[in-house]
Amino acid sequence: MARRKTTSRHSRKRASKKKESPGWVWAVAGLSVGLLIATFIWLYSIENPRGSQPAVNVPAKPVVATPKIIAPEIKQPLAAPKVAVPPKTIIEPPPAENKFTFYETLPKDTIDSPIDHYRGKDKIQPLLQVKKQPVSKKTGQYILQAGSFRVFKKADRQKAKLAILGVESRIEKVRSNDGIWHRIRLGPFSNLEDANQLRTRLLSEKIQTILINTGK
Repeated sequence: MARRKTTSRHSRKRASKKKESPGWVWAVAGLSVGLLIATFIWLYSIENPRGSQPAVNVPAKPVVATPKIIAPEIKQPLAAPKVAVPPKTIIEPPPAENKFTFYETLPKDTIDSPIDHYRGKDKIQPLLQVKKQPVSKKTGQYILQAGSFRVFKKADRQKAKLAILGVESRIEKVRSNDGIWHRIRLGPFSNLEDANQLRTRLLSEKIQTILINTGK
């Protein structure tokens, strides 16, 4: 009995091994199925490319009608009332008998000339001529000299300085052995006291002077 059991077990194992198929068979079968599916997809893509896809109809947008804008009516201004124009008055010219031309009336008219009016009167006497009297020059014995300069500009500057002080002076051009000099002279003074007073005043303004006695 024990031998039969062992033999039956061995026979079952052999039968199960015969029934089981090897793994590479399943792998080959899977690859063949995948190749079939890939070829089917490739053929389908050639027959129906992407660019030739049917266009999708997009519904058009509804057009909204714009409401009509009616402009308000502009009332015309009322016409101004017509003003009654008075009839024109026609002035008739005077008759031709009363007309006088310039050349007809000219010989008849007489005009007094102003020359005839003054012809009988005495002639107008000429204006009185006033004799010019000679201007009296200052005469005196004493003269003040407020400087002597070779350059005229310096002499003129000294003269302007005296004029600011209210003192009248003059520039005298003198030619000497050592050249030309421009002297500032004041006077003449007939009185020595007047000359000394002016000399003292100029000295207070820091202007030195020389008293010259001309002997006249």
